[in-house]
Amino acid sequence: MDALDSKTILWAACAALALYFLASLMRARQAKLMGVLRTYVEQQIQWARKRAKATRLAQAAAHQKELQESDLEPEFRGVQQLEESLR
Repeated sequence: MDALDSKTILWAACAALALYFLASLMRARQAKLMGVLRTYVEQQIQWARKRAKATRLAQAAAHQKELQESDLEPEFRGVQQLEESLR
């Protein structure tokens, strides 16, 4: 009877050790996956910032071009009128 009790205790200890080992493996795997997820989210945020910056630069360039063209229009009209008057 005494041997059965020690076997039961030994099995219970092995089961507890196995559960502890499994839980530690699961925590390590979860930590690794959270790290991968965090890296992915950070890369997505960086990409969104770069995309927004490119959009702002493109809009600023378009606006600058529009301003330059509007500044040149009166001069161009004057040149056209001069050419017409010379004909």
